[in-house]
Amino acid sequence: VPDSTVTITPSTNDNAIATVSGSLTFGTSNWNSPQNVTVSGVADSVVGSRSTTISHSISDGGYDDAAVAEVTVNVSDDDAATTVTPNNITVGENSQTVSYTVVLGLLPTGEVTVTPSSSDTARATVSEAVTFTTADWRTPKTISVTGVNDDDFGDRAATISHTISGGAYDTASVEAVSVTVDDDDATVTVAPVSVSVAEAGGTVTYAIKLDAQPESNVTITPRSSDSNIATVSGLLTFTRGNFATNQTVTVTGVPDAIVGDRNATISHMISGGGFGTANVANVSVTVPDDDASVTVNPASLTVSENDTETYTVVLDTVPTGAVQITPASGDTSMVTYALPGSATFMTFTTGNWDSPQTVTVSGVNDNAFGDRDTSI
Repeated sequence: VPDSTVTITPSTNDNAIATVSGSLTFGTSNWNSPQNVTVSGVADSVVGSRSTTISHSISDGGYDDAAVAEVTVNVSDDDAATTVTPNNITVGENSQTVSYTVVLGLLPTGEVTVTPSSSDTARATVSEAVTFTTADWRTPKTISVTGVNDDDFGDRAATISHTISGGAYDTASVEAVSVTVDDDDATVTVAPVSVSVAEAGGTVTYAIKLDAQPESNVTITPRSSDSNIATVSGLLTFTRGNFATNQTVTVTGVPDAIVGDRNATISHMISGGGFGTANVANVSVTVPDDDASVTVNPASLTVSENDTETYTVVLDTVPTGAVQITPASGDTSMVTYALPGSATFMTFTTGNWDSPQTVTVSGVNDNAFGDRDTSI
């Protein structure tokens, strides 16, 4: 018990490393109740741990000559940081290689070695350790991860962890990298991958099946890139029992009034059963045009020898550009034809496509008895 109030004042020998809270006061009533001194670390940008000492002065209450032990303070470094980019990668199982990088955050005091390690080398392997020096510590180092093939179904996971040593980085941490190994056994067969369908409600089919037994039900939904060109039937469901049986997708052509063939693509959304990342081939659809028609009126006529008759030709729909139609007599000893202005062919444009043009047919005289037939 002191004979009066006692004051103890802590102080650090380097407040650039750590600071300390203020004086403590003990009296005759609280002399044996411990009081706390708070030590606060001070941040810096230097790699490496630091230490300082807390000393104490004491006065009054008969304690002036008492000794108060020093406290040694170790300030652990938080500047020895590293950056891993990216920390989540996907790699194909059949020896595909994907890389990530590691770089130091601050100048080390010497050579630093980062050693990667795979949690499961039957799933993914990793390249050798990388070394940083005081000259290249800011240059990212590349680490490669290679997928390992297997015959099992389904994606697999692995983790790349790291150890680090040297250059005052021994206590630093290096972020782990999560690896997804894509399964290449979850494949889908689509046949054929190119079809042609009539535009006026015509239909055509193609088949889809799975190449491996799924973990559970798998659904595949076909989708047309343009339902004004072609529509497609609905969702397919594959089970563990029917996965290898072809299921049919029906494509239906959609009519329009536009001249020219049209094209669409059928893509597929797949999910479930471990097939979520499987590739399903697109199907190319061609819809041949049925609108580019021509009307000949009349389509049959009778002409006397040494006489003439006419017929007209006209397009039924607007063309995309100039259209030429050239008549040809099947037998010029029976009939010949002529176009206005001694033209050799008719020309229809986007401006005159619906204006009929006339062809004049002349019967050719002969000395034989009986009617004759030919065509233009």
